[in-house]
Formats: sequence, C-alpha cells, structure tokens
Amino acid sequence: MCSRHTQRWSIEQIQTWFDDYPWICGFNFLPASAVNFLEMWMADTFDPIGIERELGWAADTGFNAARVNLHYLVWQHDRAGLLNRMSQFLEIASAKGIHTVFVLFDDCGFGGQEPKYEVQLHPIPNLHNSRAVASPGRAIVMKPEQWDGLEAYVKDIIGHFAQDPRLLFWDLYNEPGNRMIFETGGVSEYDPALEDYSAELLLKTFAWARSAAPSQPLT
Repeated sequence: MCSRHTQRWSIEQIQTWFDDYPWICGFNFLPASAVNFLEMWMADTFDPIGIERELGWAADTGFNAARVNLHYLVWQHDRAGLLNRMSQFLEIASAKGIHTVFVLFDDCGFGGQEPKYEVQLHPIPNLHNSRAVASPGRAIVMKPEQWDGLEAYVKDIIGHFAQDPRLLFWDLYNEPGNRMIFETGGVSEYDPALEDYSAELLLKTFAWARSAAPSQPLT
C-alpha cells in the first residue's frame, strides 16, 4: 500500500515517485461521443464501449497516461453514479496499460455557456471546443459562499480514490483564471475578476486535497 500524504512533497519524494514509473507519455482525453466533460460523465451519455475502443487506439500508439476532466455538477446530482463511472474508466484504462490523471476543476468555458446538468447542445460544426463548459462553472467560482460544496466534492472524490494505484496523480485545477470564450463572431472575455477568485480557490483546493491524504501526488 502507498503511504498517504498531507503535506507538500519534498524534492526527494517527487524523485522517488518519478523513478518508480517508465517514461510517461500522456494525452488529454474526451471521447468522440461527448461534446464536453458533463456529457462524458452523465449516466445517459457515459460511453464505456467508445472509451475502451479509443483508449485501445492510444495504447497501440504508445501512450501510457490519460488526463481527463471530471465535472462538479455530475457529483452534485449523481455522486454514486459518478464514482462508479470513474471506477469503470480506471478499470478500462488500466487494462490498456494506461494510467489516469483526473482533473477536478477547469475554468475553460470556451463554449460561452455556464454548465447545466441537462442534455447538452449539439456541437457547432468546424468550431473546436464549441460546447466546452467550465467546472464548476465561472458563476460558482466567483461566489465563495457556494464553495462549501466544492470543498465536499474535492475531499470526497480524492478520499474515495486516495489509495488507488491506477491513478497517476491528481491535476486539481486546469487553467485557473482562463476567461476566454469563443463565439462565432470572434473572441470575448468574461469579468477579469475571475482570476482573483480562481487564484483563491486554487489555494483552498490544494489544502482540501491534502486533507484527504492521497497517496498520489497533487499538481
């Protein structure tokens, strides 16, 4: 069993961890059947057959790590279902020789819409990331009075998988403060104050994650 960690790792701990693995060749993963990570993880649209096929292609190409975003709203509405589907993903990836990196938060709401726990819109043809939504969503990030739910999410998810050797590490927050959205008419920005809230949330997220005492590193 791996030891649990509640403090920032030393350089020596990092090097020891790194030496236990072969050269890591990873990729960001969203299955072709999903327009965003909400759709990927929701019960009606989770696609284990497609995921297994596509991770097989990755393994055949030589990849050995997959980085994949989670979504707070799925945990909020269907906690048990999300944990089950995460376990399925880990099983599929591990069987292909692929380690998993889960991402808990993400400010990349390129689709220009706040996330909603509902059937997702169809993609816009020829527009990359046309339906990308942030997690938990920029509106929640900018309302610290709602962060108790985010704390519970981080502690629950990391605590549940804290000893799982199929997890390479946790990526706590993808691109905090990214305000860009893509529209058919060009590029726009949200309130620049998002950066300040994201910076504060990032620091709290590291503290919440360490309190769950994971065996895996945090990034």
